[in-house]
Amino acid sequence: MNARFIAVLEIGSSKVKGAVARTDSDGGATFVAMHEVKTINCVRHGRVQNVQEVAARVEEVLRRLENDPAVAPRKIKRLRIAFGGRSLTSVHSEADAKLPAEVEITDEIIERLKRDAVFGLPADRHCVDVLPRSFNVDGAEVASNVVGMFGRNIHAAMTVILAAPDNRTALERVRLGAEGSQIERVYIPRQLAIARMALTPSEQQLGCALVDFGAETTTLSIHRDGVLHTLVTLPMGGRNITRDLAAGLSITEEQAEYIKTAQAAAIPDPQADTAGEAKEINSYSQARAGEIIANIVHRIEQAGFKTSELTAGIVLTGRASRMRRMPELFETQTKMCLRFLSRVRLRSLSSSKSSSGSSASTLSSSMSRSRRARAAAAARRGS
Repeated sequence: MNARFIAVLEIGSSKVKGAVARTDSDGGATFVAMHEVKTINCVRHGRVQNVQEVAARVEEVLRRLENDPAVAPRKIKRLRIAFGGRSLTSVHSEADAKLPAEVEITDEIIERLKRDAVFGLPADRHCVDVLPRSFNVDGAEVASNVVGMFGRNIHAAMTVILAAPDNRTALERVRLGAEGSQIERVYIPRQLAIARMALTPSEQQLGCALVDFGAETTTLSIHRDGVLHTLVTLPMGGRNITRDLAAGLSITEEQAEYIKTAQAAAIPDPQADTAGEAKEINSYSQARAGEIIANIVHRIEQAGFKTSELTAGIVLTGRASRMRRMPELFETQTKMCLRFLSRVRLRSLSSSKSSSGSSASTLSSSMSRSRRARAAAAARRGS
């Protein structure tokens, strides 16, 4: 495919989704094609279970992309693949460099510190990325980039992102495209890509919790002082709500998914949801959603933060977060302000790249309905 086009693929628990974006000479980008195919039990908790079934769905998505009028007759030769799953997590590590004399700190020295930070970590985990949190140069704390400074003794605090090797191995086994096609793979940690797309510099500096509320996993990353502090994946998501509805109402999971999408609310509307069936539906939905949110709050506290310390609040995304009044339940239960990312819009590509070679973009966002309602109520009180 022409270098002016970027192809991306996500293999999730509910769907395989692919997209092609066209880049402009000024660094901007626009989606030109997007296609998806549902997955049913061949991907569990973000990890490929049935390679053959997933490969068939990937082949179908890529075929649709290449046949899309906006893409044809171009062929996909390079594919950026989102990397995640329930084992994706982070640990803190430290590394030191004692140089023979005061010299300029270079990228090569930082890379050596990253390699040293990984040494001694669990052998049963694959290192996905290593991100610096802070540095100490000759006894002076330095929070920002130290490349270009001069020093002799360098101490680095790192956040190391790890995953089970099976996650990557299973993805490698999935054939991309038709038999004989040669497509280069570039793996991108999904949560890091979302953070680059979604979070504003002020949110990352003040402190925020980015929550990707998916079908079978919910990924939380905590950002403060401009860096990633913690990343953890919970093995629960929107499908837990669907299954509770299916069991409680004695219906199929497909029927429960439709009810969840069309009728269920995370917080019942006292004026609209008064019928007996609506109350029952919402009781199941709210109970499970509340449990997931409680786990998120627990993980924030486990990482050493109080929710009040993350002054930029929660940035919420993911398909499961689109349930009616879900953002409001997050705000009510966590007592944190919230910014809700309702849909993705690729607006521009950053010139900076991560270690995986992925380009950054921006996401459009919308304020949650509850915040708008409170703002309107405050305006009425003040008038």
